[in-house]
Amino acid sequence: MKIKFIKYQAYGNDYIYIDNRNAQNLNLVEIAKKLSDRHFGIGGDGVVYIEKSDVATVKMRMFNSDGSVGEMCGNAVRCIADYISKNDLIDIDNITIETLSGVKQVWLDDGVIAVDMGVPSLESEKIGLNRSKPMIDYPIIVDDCVYLVTAVSIGNPHAVIFQEEKRASVGRAIEKHKLFKNGVNVEFVAIKEGHISVSVWERGTGETLSCGSGACATAYAGVISGRFKRNEWINIEMKGGVLMVLVTTDDKVLLKGAVKYVFSGEIEL
Repeated sequence: MKIKFIKYQAYGNDYIYIDNRNAQNLNLVEIAKKLSDRHFGIGGDGVVYIEKSDVATVKMRMFNSDGSVGEMCGNAVRCIADYISKNDLIDIDNITIETLSGVKQVWLDDGVIAVDMGVPSLESEKIGLNRSKPMIDYPIIVDDCVYLVTAVSIGNPHAVIFQEEKRASVGRAIEKHKLFKNGVNVEFVAIKEGHISVSVWERGTGETLSCGSGACATAYAGVISGRFKRNEWINIEMKGGVLMVLVTTDDKVLLKGAVKYVFSGEIEL
């Protein structure tokens, strides 16, 4: 059986997409493993299946390269919107995508694909915290240094730290800190003369190029801690490029940035 796939890139995140709106009977876990770096060498932060939806234009299901279920990702959502608009002739302003965390609206903003990521959560249970109150600039001691952590969940949990320190041992230690039940992605953020850069330590894998939800978590953490302003686009520079994030007065987070079609192909299963 041959399976067609499409590769997209969105500022450091590489995704492999399989259009399964015709509801083929596919072993999703095995396909995700087959299309990983190790097995196929085509790169990818995960495999995303595009399926029919009863509540949106399409539904996305995301799997990591080890076959485990992935979280919703703003970069993956924007890539799907580009694919659907160019292949189905659907106006991008009318595209909605069903994700694990709800239906996302996608549109074109100054020629760049944007998505309404919704309202991030500070709830301990959603983030996986062993404490009852939200963490905003909460001090954690690692390697005898104090790190101020803001814990935000927007599709997956993030520990945002406004310090330039980004040693691997720190990211690993915070990921495994007793405060976090299930581990977190750690964002180390440096702000210099209005310039914002982020180094991401992704749980279970180590340092990564970029993360759409991480950029959103960074902006939201900056707003609620008084570092950034609402209703202003914030440029979040990661290793994969610049993502733009805006936090509205009603706490919604908007994400925009370029996406890139890389290539398409097929694999025998």
